[in-house]
Amino acid sequence: MTPGRLMESSAPVWERIAPSLVKEVTSDRGSFAAYQPKPSAWVFRGRGHLSIDHVRLIPQVLDPHIGEGKSVAIYYDCEAMTGFDADARHLAIKWGVAHRRRLLTIDILIGGSRVVVVGIAAASTAMRVVGVTMHTHMNRSNFENVLSRALA
Repeated sequence: MTPGRLMESSAPVWERIAPSLVKEVTSDRGSFAAYQPKPSAWVFRGRGHLSIDHVRLIPQVLDPHIGEGKSVAIYYDCEAMTGFDADARHLAIKWGVAHRRRLLTIDILIGGSRVVVVGIAAASTAMRVVGVTMHTHMNRSNFENVLSRALA
């Protein structure tokens, strides 16, 4: 699937995001893409089953910005994810905890995968313990409204 065809049902938001593709990691089980539509806004889109190799994209693209003292707003589109390896979830949580003071917001769109819902709930609990609230969305239009406002 090409970046310009990310979500036909939500073309206005994705038409603004698609050209900002920074990097995508793909495998036979899934894909994970990073977009930077604004200097402080990052959108990650997961599809299928993610491994640690996919999730390493988070520190790879964000560490240079955080290292410069910049804060970031993160938006995860996980609606098309079917699952993830435990070490992938652990890396994402570990990274978030380590950089919590530089996180402006974390908004996550969750689809119907029970595995993904439970995993994100566990991550949300871990982040809440260190003072970071992850905003979860079960509805694409709500998520995209938040994202659209952030990109305005």
